[in-house]
Amino acid sequence: MIRKILFSLLMMSSLPTWAEQVSPQLLRDLPGLQSTSPWPEKKYQYIVLDFWASWCAPCKESAPFLEKQKKIWGENRILWVAINEDSDLSQALAFFREHPTTFLHLQDPNRKLAESLGIDTLPRLLVLDHKFKVLWHLRGFSEDKKKVIEDQFRKLFGKP
Repeated sequence: MIRKILFSLLMMSSLPTWAEQVSPQLLRDLPGLQSTSPWPEKKYQYIVLDFWASWCAPCKESAPFLEKQKKIWGENRILWVAINEDSDLSQALAFFREHPTTFLHLQDPNRKLAESLGIDTLPRLLVLDHKFKVLWHLRGFSEDKKKVIEDQFRKLFGKP
């Protein structure tokens, strides 16, 4: 029991500093997956970032789940952004055809944004406020994490 507590404390104390802020410029400079996806002019209260790749097995499960969440929560206050980490655009497009989402799709093939954030696991989900401050993040995806995501979205966003 003491080992579990010590491990938990160690993990909490080793959260990376990236968890505080995302560079708006790095994010806005990412090219679109299918063509140029201009960053929206509209100001959003929240931004949901989903980092994924075609080779990522859990990403195949998270994509339809997050698309469902987008339909529940809408896009009046929330900008939904999927950021692909594939170096081969054709693999990303094949994945997108098989697991379509209506997010703003951006690509980070050189992992510039992901590395600046310390992202070492996919998928990675981040929720930002309108000033690009990270409010919450989740590493990985599984059936158990669906409830965690739903609960956290309710906590952050209020009612759909």
